[in-house]
Amino acid sequence: MGLTIIREARLSDVDRVTELFDLLNVDAIPWEYRLTPIYVRALVERRQCYIAQIGGNTVGAIHVRPVVFRGLEVESISVDPAFQGRGVGTLLMRHAATVAVETYGANRLLVGSQDDYDAAEFYLRIGMEEISDRAHNPNARFFQQQLDT
Repeated sequence: MGLTIIREARLSDVDRVTELFDLLNVDAIPWEYRLTPIYVRALVERRQCYIAQIGGNTVGAIHVRPVVFRGLEVESISVDPAFQGRGVGTLLMRHAATVAVETYGANRLLVGSQDDYDAAEFYLRIGMEEISDRAHNPNARFFQQQLDT
């Protein structure tokens, strides 16, 4: 696979990051909620977006945001289908955990998924625990990972 580099996204990455995020449930997400280039640019400027590169090619991206009670939420994570199953998503999630602790002083990493079996299996495989309250939102599953601070 080659060396995977995880780094903070730059303005020059906005178009590729937008393409990657647009791969997420394209049919399930209404247009008004998709991550447009303008929105991705704002994420980059707020330093809330990170990318994975292999051989200089951007193959994955993750968008995070701090939440109350010392948490960091993964809002979106996407890996180019040609690179899925090669550890890129795991590296992005590990980086998010590091950012959570070192940048935000967070003690937990959180993520939600719209009843996506593959995503849920991924989150469980990397050590997250499901904390869903299906009564609250029957179409979503929520996961967390406690972090050492």
